[in-house]
Amino acid sequence: MATSLLLFLLLGSVYHASLQSVECPQFEFGDEFFRCGSSGDCVLAQDVCDGEDDCAEGLDEGDCWSKACPQWAPPDDFFRCESSGACVHQLYTCDGNHDCPDGSDETDCSGGGCPHPEDFRCESSGTCIHPANQCDGIDDCADGSDEEDCWTKECPDSDNYFRCERSGACVYQSNTCDGNRDCPDWSDEKNCSVGECPFAEDFMCENSGACIVEWNRCDGNHNCPDGSDERDCWSVECLEPNNFRCKSSGTCIHPANQCNGVHDCADGSDEEGCWSKECTQWLPFAVYFRCESSGACVPEWFTCDGRYDCHDGSDEKDCWSEECPFHDYFRCKSSGACVQQSGLCNGYDDCPDSSDEDCSSEECPDPDFFKCESGETCVHPSKHCNGINDCIDGSDENCWDTECPFKDAIRCESNGACLSPEQFCDGHRDCRDGLALDDEDCEECPYPNDFMCEYGGMCIRPEKHCDGFEDCFDHSDEEDCWGKECLVSESFKCTVSAKCILDTKRCDGIVNCHRYDVRDDSDESSCGKLTFS
Repeated sequence: MATSLLLFLLLGSVYHASLQSVECPQFEFGDEFFRCGSSGDCVLAQDVCDGEDDCAEGLDEGDCWSKACPQWAPPDDFFRCESSGACVHQLYTCDGNHDCPDGSDETDCSGGGCPHPEDFRCESSGTCIHPANQCDGIDDCADGSDEEDCWTKECPDSDNYFRCERSGACVYQSNTCDGNRDCPDWSDEKNCSVGECPFAEDFMCENSGACIVEWNRCDGNHNCPDGSDERDCWSVECLEPNNFRCKSSGTCIHPANQCNGVHDCADGSDEEGCWSKECTQWLPFAVYFRCESSGACVPEWFTCDGRYDCHDGSDEKDCWSEECPFHDYFRCKSSGACVQQSGLCNGYDDCPDSSDEDCSSEECPDPDFFKCESGETCVHPSKHCNGINDCIDGSDENCWDTECPFKDAIRCESNGACLSPEQFCDGHRDCRDGLALDDEDCEECPYPNDFMCEYGGMCIRPEKHCDGFEDCFDHSDEEDCWGKECLVSESFKCTVSAKCILDTKRCDGIVNCHRYDVRDDSDESSCGKLTFS
């Protein structure tokens, strides 16, 4: 055994040395190359410090503050990433894509114009979005402003697009009934049953009839709105013979996702017994850290970065002796973990002990941020006056002197917090003070197909009407359902009241079919004949 191991290490070192001895190619124009450390790969000099890892271990993106930006453009045409010093061309800043690992190329975007006049500018951040990405059902702006007021806009080609029911976003017809949620309200995956899928190996979702491709079945992700593609997985063969089977569900997990510190199985079985396994080399030449309790493998560069990748937190222990990988950094007080300076007082906990958000002596990173009156943190502009307390003292929601960040806003009565028209009468109490009745006494629903509860005027989405769940406080959404089918397949329709109740509530010893004006105990009748598996 020892001889085999020695031979393996010897061959590996010979192979490594042979890689290092190979000359990088020479081109007509004399391009210079950067040699990756462990792999020996050749990377063009112009690709060094460009914000992308071309070496497997990321050496081409290290120590960039000491290097000049590429010479294919003038120095003033480049933006320096805050933490790494990588060079990103100015054309790629404020375009909605993170070219810097720390996202600093997408901050401070409120000044100046967009590169193209037809671009859409996000309301809170000022990021510029291509017009094709506006009203496409995907939030490209952090505040979602690119997906607002979509009913007022025309789809590029009405015959080839589907309109999302609630938002009015335009989605390609080819993306409807494919098992993927393109509309936030799932409306592109409703009413899909066509009898059979176009390909025999496809899977048809139980409730919606949407068809999903074979390899998305039992992969650990819910591709059907009702999750039916992740049921009965023990009867489904995994596509790859070396896939890992989750113990309880039978879901198939790629071997690279086993013992990586992330629970891909709902029962966590993919992260059990890891000390007996080698670290999966899904990144060639990577160095791994072993989590203390589980033995899970975490890439070494994930240690001491302020984020728990091991469930026991061992990757964030004893960090004071480690050198921080960032040019500008902050040390977490308890662990010594390194957090980028741009994450200091930004309203998000980057340190496990939240010490990066102890901001009483710090200025907010951007003048548009709101500093809590108690001084403990800074709140992003998109979270200021949105009806949710982000400050412990709630000062970010004292809003009468603040302009609402979106059009046609509705004010909460006591503190002036801003609600969008879509939040009014939507079935959720968004005013947290209990005084602003944003879901009471509603004269009409914001969307024509919504169901209005009998008392109080609260509105709920049409798919929640007669679905077996009581969403109205007065239960009126589950009454008088004779004209409607129960939307949840595992439901029982009460004989007299026509309420839809879940099968699990049948024969449980409690009468659930009663209505305040109708006596109905049909859910507790003929129970001796029922068997449950």
